[in-house]
Formats: sequence, structure tokens, C-alpha cells
Amino acid sequence: FPVTIPTVLQFEIGPYKNFVYLVLDWNTQEAAIIDPQTDVTLPVQFLKSEGFQLRKILLTHTHWDHVGGVLELLSQFPDVRLLVHPLDFFRLNLSQKTQEQVDFLQDGEKIHLGNQKLSVVHTPGHSAGECCFYLESTTPPQLFTGDTLFIRDCGRTDLETGNTTELVAKCAHPDANIIFGTVIDDALGDEVRDPYRDWE
Repeated sequence: FPVTIPTVLQFEIGPYKNFVYLVLDWNTQEAAIIDPQTDVTLPVQFLKSEGFQLRKILLTHTHWDHVGGVLELLSQFPDVRLLVHPLDFFRLNLSQKTQEQVDFLQDGEKIHLGNQKLSVVHTPGHSAGECCFYLESTTPPQLFTGDTLFIRDCGRTDLETGNTTELVAKCAHPDANIIFGTVIDDALGDEVRDPYRDWE
């Protein structure tokens, strides 16, 4: 039987069971981690056991439950780049040295990881600098939505820099149905059409 080599690995980590993702390029042995939670032991063990180099840390936003492992990773991997939207950078408590490892994200930017390619989709609403990452090079493509959209729910907008109008406007954009509605699960299309409908 053929063996499927995963491009994406999912880990459920932390007291709130957040999902942390590894994006892998097996040809170049390069990896990125998305939204590292407090305990990054398992993802790091995998990377080391398989000989991967961690090249990028991608943050959908900087609420505490999505960045708990950032400082540890910056320390363990001094050559890694931390990618975050400038509107969410202010929550990160980084030293002057680690700030040199930061690259700011822009809407529509292409992130290259070996032969893998992710597109940045700025989705303010849950947080001003919230971004989604659209992985184009898998079949089917995959979307990492952070706290923008969930199955049968969407991100709360009552926290610092949250904005309900921005979130709804982004989801209602014609391009959003192409990305949000078809990539991960058909149910996400319902959230795009009406992110605040009554599910009861």
C-alpha cells in the first residue's frame, strides 16, 4: 500500500487544547510552526527526530493562548524567523535581540517554505492583526484560520482591538467564499455566509 507523507501535522496542546500545526517540506527538510502554545515539546521532538530545520514561526494573532511557546522556540532556534502582522506585534514581549528575528506580514504576501507556499489573508475582527494562512501546495489546499472562523462558530470580537464590523465585512467579501468556504470543510461555507447565525 502507498504511504502518505503528511505535509501538515496537528497537535492539541495547552490547558485550552489549542491546535498547533507543523507545515513540512520533506524534500528540503524545512518546517514552519503555526501558533505555538506553551508546551512545544512534542512538535520539537518530531522535528528533531525527522531531521527538520524549523525555519518559520507563523502567528495568526498574538493572544496569549497562541503565543505561549514563542520565546522558547526563539531561544532553541536562533535562526528561525517569527512572522506576525504589525498590528498584533505590540502584545509580544520580546527582547531587542529576538526582535531582530521578526518579519511583519502583509495581506496577500506569499510565504515560501521549501516547495510549499502559503498566502497571507489579513482577517481583522477577532484581533486587528489577525491573519489566516492559505496553504496552496497541498491537495486539497488547507487554511489555518486561527480564531477568525471555527466550525459552527467564529472568533469573539469583544477583546482588545476586536471589531465585529471588520470580521463580518471580511467574511462577506466575494473572495472569502472561495477561500473560507471550500478549503477545510463545507461547514465553513455556512460561517462565511452568516458568521453569527443561531446554531441552536
